[in-house]
Amino acid sequence: MGILNSPFGKKPACSDPSRQPPSQVEYRLEPYDSEEGSGFVVQTSDGVRLQWRSLPVGDGLQSLSVVGTQYHPTPLQDAAFDPGQPVCLVPERDSPHDPNSIGVWDRDRSMQVGYVPAADAGRLRREFQKGRKYRCMVVWETTAGADGERIGLRILLVAEGAKLDFGLDGFPWSPA
Repeated sequence: MGILNSPFGKKPACSDPSRQPPSQVEYRLEPYDSEEGSGFVVQTSDGVRLQWRSLPVGDGLQSLSVVGTQYHPTPLQDAAFDPGQPVCLVPERDSPHDPNSIGVWDRDRSMQVGYVPAADAGRLRREFQKGRKYRCMVVWETTAGADGERIGLRILLVAEGAKLDFGLDGFPWSPA
């Protein structure tokens, strides 16, 4: 069973995870490799590994798959999108396809690799409008083939005040 669908962790009890009260738990990122890819997993300070879909949003952590990477094949393979690298979330003002569209760009905003899923983009844009900021990084790469070509990415969003031991201080804030 792969890391992305492993049985670790629990789903939040609150139906609206952004309204969960913050806990006193501290989190850290640990390197992890599997047959499907590599990157980092989120663990509590006592070593419990959390599932991507059940990260504690109330504690300022969330993870999203990057969609549309097939339209950006060159940036997808670039070292700027290796696990551990910072990314910027850039709301698109005039997208003809989705008024809530948010692009995923490298640190310098010179290469776009894809988008935040539409199911999450509206919520994130509302959070941005309320002044919420995130530091974002590539947390996982999915690979395929003998050469290990990157075929997908997952990003971690870390809100201001989140207790994550990883040294994100130099990462840019999003929205960019």
